[in-house]
Parts: sequence; C-alpha cells; structure tokens
Amino acid sequence: MIVDSDVGHLLRCDIVITATIQEMARQREIQNASQLAREAQIHPVVAYRLWSGEFQRLDVDTLDRLCAALKCQPNQLLKYKA
Repeated sequence: MIVDSDVGHLLRCDIVITATIQEMARQREIQNASQLAREAQIHPVVAYRLWSGEFQRLDVDTLDRLCAALKCQPNQLLKYKA
C-alpha cells in the first residue's frame, strides 16, 4: 500500500480511497490535529496522521469516534474511486 500524503489518498493497485477528514473537521471549526484528537478522543499521533493524510489503515473504533465528534457518516470522511 502506498500513501500519497499530499492529497490524503490511500493507494493500492488501482483502488484509491480519498480521506476528507481534515476538510470535514474544518467545516466543524476544528482547526488542527491536536483539537481533532481532543474532540474525537483519539491519540494525538493518530490524529496527526489522519489530519495530514499519512495513514495506511483506519481502525473501526477510530472511525466511530471521528464520526461522533464530527457528527457525520463514514462516507463523508472516506471517498472510494475505482
């Protein structure tokens, strides 16, 4: 799996999943990874990786916490393009 950190994409062969976590957080007035960590009750390192798009996998518990904190659905945080 290759991570394109500039655009928050997870790449594997011809599958691309785009993360819009930072965009969604900013719409909710969360301005940085530290604030995201506090709001979602996730580890600051995890929050930084999610914020910057430098992650390779996303735990279901973390996704649940993000959705609760950002008041959104998983499909609003992750976009799938074939």
